[in-house]
Amino acid sequence: MDIKNVLSALYRLLGRRPYTEHQLYEWMTRREVPEDLQREAVKKLIDMKLVNDYEYACAFIRTRNLMKPRSIRVLRLELRKKGIDKQTAEKALQSVEVDEVMHAQRLISSKDWRWKALDKAEYKRKVFEYLMRQGFSGDTIKKAMNVDN
Repeated sequence: MDIKNVLSALYRLLGRRPYTEHQLYEWMTRREVPEDLQREAVKKLIDMKLVNDYEYACAFIRTRNLMKPRSIRVLRLELRKKGIDKQTAEKALQSVEVDEVMHAQRLISSKDWRWKALDKAEYKRKVFEYLMRQGFSGDTIKKAMNVDN
């Protein structure tokens, strides 16, 4: 196995969707690529600007905000699972505006039909529990429910 074969496989992989450095290392490890070739290949991809964890994190946050709104806490966790280091994740979260109250309200409105028939106290309890499971803080939930009701 040489660097040309490894890079060729990585080009095909990156042609489908972006990957983090960590994900590329995992992919190469599963295919039993030697560590020195792994480091060399990832370094070349970074030099060619085909892999950038910060840009990946920013794009991930923007996409997540549009498709499946999440709290900052959950976004931070998801980025860590993808191998984004803590500083890069924080920098990306600060650069991409995340309105947690708006996301909480969107989630409430999407699940609202389930709780409409309940009395007001039970409705609030169900909404609060649901949003807590989604990773929102108590303050954010209270703001979202006050604006909503």
